[in-house]
Amino acid sequence: AQELLEDRFATNPVHQRRSGGKVSNRGFQRVVRNLLAAGFRAEQITAYVLMGLPGQSAQAGSDSVSFVHQCGASAQIALCSLIPGTEEWKRAVREGQVDDRADPLLHNDSIYPFPWCQATLEDFERVKAQALKGNRALLPYS
Repeated sequence: AQELLEDRFATNPVHQRRSGGKVSNRGFQRVVRNLLAAGFRAEQITAYVLMGLPGQSAQAGSDSVSFVHQCGASAQIALCSLIPGTEEWKRAVREGQVDDRADPLLHNDSIYPFPWCQATLEDFERVKAQALKGNRALLPYS
């Protein structure tokens, strides 16, 4: 069996559990390996990397993109939009990162930059460019 990729490129297990524990690093690696073995190409396998979670650093997003690429899949950045009533929303309110009475439109990434995370708009753009570059490198003609 193939070893788990270096931990420094793996996504944060704490964040995985905090968001519901739907996937683990080993599980993700196994699924991608099985899809590739079944004949899927890397560009047909896409993992969404969530960025903009309260307290999440840009480095965490970058590390997740590297992990996805090293597993042999494409990475697509999905930006967090806090939804009132969710655990992430409640945590952000408790930690003073968002006002519980704020208009939900202000939590939408297309309207308002992420005041609750450590990443800047430039960080998001850098990680998106990293994902695109890595996705292109996975193509057979690159």
